[in-house]
Amino acid sequence: MMNGKSDLNRRFRQWLRAIFPDHTQSRSSVDSGCKHYEIARCKRRSNSPMTRSPRRVLFVCLGNICRSPAAENILRHQARIAGCMDEFEIDSAGTIGHHSGSSPDLRMSEALRRRGFESEGQARQIEAADLRSFDLIVTMDEANLADVRWLDASGKLHGKIRSFVSFCCHHQDARVPDPYYGGELGFQHVIGLLEDGCRGILEFLQAGFRHQEMTSSEPL
Repeated sequence: MMNGKSDLNRRFRQWLRAIFPDHTQSRSSVDSGCKHYEIARCKRRSNSPMTRSPRRVLFVCLGNICRSPAAENILRHQARIAGCMDEFEIDSAGTIGHHSGSSPDLRMSEALRRRGFESEGQARQIEAADLRSFDLIVTMDEANLADVRWLDASGKLHGKIRSFVSFCCHHQDARVPDPYYGGELGFQHVIGLLEDGCRGILEFLQAGFRHQEMTSSEPL
């Protein structure tokens, strides 16, 4: 977990180097990471000549029926509210294929809808190709993290594979627990965690976009 502002800044520099490798990270964009707890405003510069490529985010849990599809729907909702949904492509997957083709868990779906979120998706298993095609891969617990890293034996893509809780600003949990056997309170706790971390992810990616715009507009 994060140990002070210096550790937080270090983590954000690593993330930005992994996702925006062509640009050197500036301290101003790092410090904006968890300094603001509200969703960043996603206004575009109308006179900017740069065309943004959508950043692709993949959430990963065990079976892709509870935690990861919930995170997918929550981040999509937050991006839509912020007015920047077209800047992202968001998906989810599981490390096992046992539930492939299934809809999200009904209990999680009901809990999400009671808090104003949609619950859509169809379970699938993560593939090695996902590590190349997604810009940020966010895992729910230590086992998921290890399983996803195992898909890249070279380790070259490990920089884009991150723990979900490392994006949380308000919660100190070591992982996003599987709510499958946790009852109603378990689902509510997980949704709260996911809301917190998704706000951090959105702000982190927006900080990267702002830095990319700024550096691209500098004279050669």
